[in-house]
Amino acid sequence: MPAIYKDGTVFDSSRKEDPLAFTLDGGKIFPGFEKGIIGTTIGRSKTITLDAVEAYWQMSDDPAIDVEKKEIPYNINPSVGLNLHMRQHVGKVVNLVVSRVADETLTLDADYQLAGKNRIFDIELLEIA
Repeated sequence: MPAIYKDGTVFDSSRKEDPLAFTLDGGKIFPGFEKGIIGTTIGRSKTITLDAVEAYWQMSDDPAIDVEKKEIPYNINPSVGLNLHMRQHVGKVVNLVVSRVADETLTLDADYQLAGKNRIFDIELLEIA
C-alpha cells in the first residue's frame, strides 16, 4: 500500500512488507483512512485521497515547547530530528520531534512531520477478520 504526497512522491509503502493490520474504530488509524476503507470489498483496490485534516491533523498554531535537558532521560542523546514520546498526566502519549538543541534546553515540536499535508493512499483490502 503506497502512501503518496499530492506531488507524486511516495512517503510510505507496505508493498514489500507484511500488510497493514488494524481494527476499525479502534483509534489506531486516523479517521479519514477508516472512512475510506468502509464499504470496500475483499480483493478490491482503491485510491483514498485525504486532505491534511483527515490524513493526520492540521498543524498547531504553537506546537513547540521548551524543556530543560535535565528532564530528558539520561540515556537519550537529544539531536534535531529525534522522535520522542511524552506521556501526559491523563495518560495520553504525545509524539514529539526535537527541533532545536541549546546548551540547557530542547525545543520539542508536537506537530507530526506529515501534519498539514494532503495524502493519497492506494490500497487493496486483503481480508476482514
